[in-house]
Amino acid sequence: MSITNHNAYSPDVQQACHATPILEVRNVTGGYGHAQILNGVSFKVEPGQIVSVVGPNGAGKSTLMKAIFGLVRVTSGQVVLEGRTITNVPPETLVRRGMGYVPQVKNIFPSLSVSENLEMGAYIRKDNYQPRREEIFRLFPDLRESRRKPAGLLSGGQRNMLAMARALMLNPNCRDGSARDARCLGAYPGHSRFRRSGTHR
Repeated sequence: MSITNHNAYSPDVQQACHATPILEVRNVTGGYGHAQILNGVSFKVEPGQIVSVVGPNGAGKSTLMKAIFGLVRVTSGQVVLEGRTITNVPPETLVRRGMGYVPQVKNIFPSLSVSENLEMGAYIRKDNYQPRREEIFRLFPDLRESRRKPAGLLSGGQRNMLAMARALMLNPNCRDGSARDARCLGAYPGHSRFRRSGTHR
């Protein structure tokens, strides 16, 4: 499994956005029962970076995301969100701290409409989420056109759009284990670096 970091901002903008890394994974080990899938994985996400986890089936990508989000137990190492340790913190607590997670499969409510799925993503918000929904529709125009359609009738690509959009309704700092500073949005290609982390099946 390989982890690639792409800087979306210039260094001075990144420094202005945030003083500490958004997300750090420090020598994390974990897996399922006696099966150790993650073997000392380490990386960090600086402000303005988009992080990709790349690898073949069975390399541990989904397990890593679940470990970050508290769905798989970390047996050693640390996960740190904006300077605060969140290792093995329950997912419902992480959502309230600004982290979102999009599962690889079964990631929508098929019997609900597209709009209702988006509303589910904003269920803990106490403010008016309608402006955020309009932003989402601008990002994903296909969803606007299908907003009254049952989500189960969407194509596979549209379902993935909806799953991502639902997570973004919360306006999270971290989505699907990849960190984002929500106060400094924008994108352009920049410097990237490539790192390898130790995992095995």
